[in-house]
Amino acid sequence: MSYELVRFYAAEIVSALEIMHSKYIIHRDLKPENILISENWHLKLIDFGDAVKLTDQKSGGTMEDEDGDEREE
Repeated sequence: MSYELVRFYAAEIVSALEIMHSKYIIHRDLKPENILISENWHLKLIDFGDAVKLTDQKSGGTMEDEDGDEREE
């Protein structure tokens, strides 16, 4: 793989994670098997079975997932 292609795919992963984190979604099973290349050569993240959607509880720096478990920000 060329250096430019590696940079492109690394940027695609970072971009996907930034979008997910901006929506308070944490993908807790990120590994090569869960990253696919689409027909137009862009990356797609799959397998959100272990993902968590955090909800802001305005509790001074902590977040809770939907099960009520607290997470540090």
